[in-house]
Amino acid sequence: MFFKRKKEVITINSYIDGRIINLEEIPDKVFSTKVMGDGFAMIAKDNALKSPAKGVISFIAQTNHAIGIKLQNNVQILIHIGLDSATTKKENFKLKVKQGQEVNMGENLVEIDNKLLENTLYIPLVIIENPNTVKYHLSNLHQEGNSGIKVINFD
Repeated sequence: MFFKRKKEVITINSYIDGRIINLEEIPDKVFSTKVMGDGFAMIAKDNALKSPAKGVISFIAQTNHAIGIKLQNNVQILIHIGLDSATTKKENFKLKVKQGQEVNMGENLVEIDNKLLENTLYIPLVIIENPNTVKYHLSNLHQEGNSGIKVINFD
């Protein structure tokens, strides 16, 4: 008898303690108009940024303010710490991973300097590359809580 192999469901979870919001709510047109891609954002209440999904670190910005992850379904996501943060000092973001490293959901990626958290810190996540246009659904927007809340399900 043949058994169909159960397809692994790929999800993206919240990646920092805080509030989950729509990209349209971010006061930055690059993200709010989805120029870079669709996704969601978090208003951070903690300084420990965790991996939202299982994958491989595909990109780290020179100033450590942005991290790319290639998921198991070949979708590329980008987590951008803050708005206009490309000019923020590298020392404000303490990396816990390196490019090419495999990461599991919930694994620590970056420790953010607490001074950055004193003001509202938006941390958008965008789907920047979606080969084969994998379908997905967003849920749990406007929920507040710890990291690990399921936000995106891929079909």
